[in-house]
Amino acid sequence: MAETCDSTAPKISIIVPVYNVEKYLRRCLDSIVAQTFTNWECILIDDGSPDNSGAICDEYAEKDSRFRVIHQKNAGVSAARNAGLDAARGEWVGFVDSDDWIDKDCYAMALSLANEHDVDLVQWKVKTFSDEGDLEIWTKGKSQVFNFAKSQIYFESGCWNKIIRKSLIQNNSIKFPEKIALAEDSVFSLLLYLNARKCFYLDEVSYHYYMRKNSAIDSISKEMILQEVAAVKIMEQICNKQDYNFDEFILLQKKKAKLHALFGLKTPNFSFCRNLFPEINNLLLKRKEKFSIFYFFVYFHLYFIAKILLRMYKKCFSKKQRANSKAV
Repeated sequence: MAETCDSTAPKISIIVPVYNVEKYLRRCLDSIVAQTFTNWECILIDDGSPDNSGAICDEYAEKDSRFRVIHQKNAGVSAARNAGLDAARGEWVGFVDSDDWIDKDCYAMALSLANEHDVDLVQWKVKTFSDEGDLEIWTKGKSQVFNFAKSQIYFESGCWNKIIRKSLIQNNSIKFPEKIALAEDSVFSLLLYLNARKCFYLDEVSYHYYMRKNSAIDSISKEMILQEVAAVKIMEQICNKQDYNFDEFILLQKKKAKLHALFGLKTPNFSFCRNLFPEINNLLLKRKEKFSIFYFFVYFHLYFIAKILLRMYKKCFSKKQRANSKAV
């Protein structure tokens, strides 16, 4: 069925879930206001914020009619994003996290590439930063059109470095899983890639991802990792129904869950890490990677040595982050 065209509808709907971010929210919203492409709407979902975030959302909506605010009881980021999808009127959809910011040409460039290459999804590079400065740039390769089944290296779990044709989401009933608090966007993104006719990767930074202390990803709990495991199992079920082979892709997702268990928990739990996806233990040990050398001590219950190595790794990683920040 052909889509009807509403000339009054915005070209793109930008969805911003908001929770307890009054310190960072204005930076995010100002970067949206500064977009050189102006035919947008921004849907702000105040997910029951206990601080002044909701009031800041209302303030921007009063000043600029392109902002729309939804106030709801706290239900989590997936429910907030789904509420935004239900309210979106644009032909395209984009996501921005409320403590991040985007370059002024972000959507102008992405929409131009989408039209030029007739794709259903455009994604771009991300630069991470903290209060100490810039940290790293996530890159996948050169700018080009890709088909995900044949080019799985382009998988990017985050929903915020993409624009997506809304019909792709609607026609395939794609939603964020609301019972998962970690890796929920991995499931969403996987379904986007698998159902898109073709995608485009832009080898330029347009999104700035803030790694703030005490954020959800910076305070991983055992329960959150178990939710990530649940997400990976869902992804595995989805991939098993495809015609292409996704074994290496699923292996990578399982390995990531183990890495989160190994390095993300404040209190190391090596037994817990060892028992996550035990079917890949032998394969990890056979691979000549730094992680495999470390995992050898975990796998064979040499936890004392593993604890010393983990302490050394975290200390070196912290120094490297500070050095990278000063060098920028």
